[in-house]
Amino acid sequence: MLYIWLGYCKLSTYHPDKMFQVVYDEDWFEDDLVKEIVLDLDKTTVVNHALSLNYLGVPMNTLDISGSAKCLIMMYKIPNLLITGIHMGDNCAKWIIKLAQMQDCYMTLEYDLAFHDDIHSKEEFYCTIMNNGFKTKTFSDYFDVYCQYPRDNEGSFPELLELPPPLISPYEVP
Repeated sequence: MLYIWLGYCKLSTYHPDKMFQVVYDEDWFEDDLVKEIVLDLDKTTVVNHALSLNYLGVPMNTLDISGSAKCLIMMYKIPNLLITGIHMGDNCAKWIIKLAQMQDCYMTLEYDLAFHDDIHSKEEFYCTIMNNGFKTKTFSDYFDVYCQYPRDNEGSFPELLELPPPLISPYEVP
């Protein structure tokens, strides 16, 4: 399930590049899904944790992948971490949906990420808006809630009494 906090949140990872450098595990780059994410977003082939080949076939350090790829990898590899969406573009939407179908994923959104080309789509899209506990069923539901929700919150979780599993902040990552 995808859990989205609309607006700024103090618990979110606002420096994913720096955090990734500290928390990543070399084994993450052996995972086929991680390799697919990096290939799709960055057009870069992961050889191992230290070596990748960019779209021209030029060797590069694997840790130089994009911030978007790093956010998705952390979303996948660190359960309950609240990832900021401001470092992810629309090209990440399909991966966020895929990851959320596999496990619970948590993110903040301060802009309208295009999860679907048609904002009025009645196609299934399940997520929970953490600000108020609203559960969407379609892309249209999500967009309606996104457009109506005020962004002047204080960056904490004042309105939601119970969160799913306890979220961890970037400062608590082992």
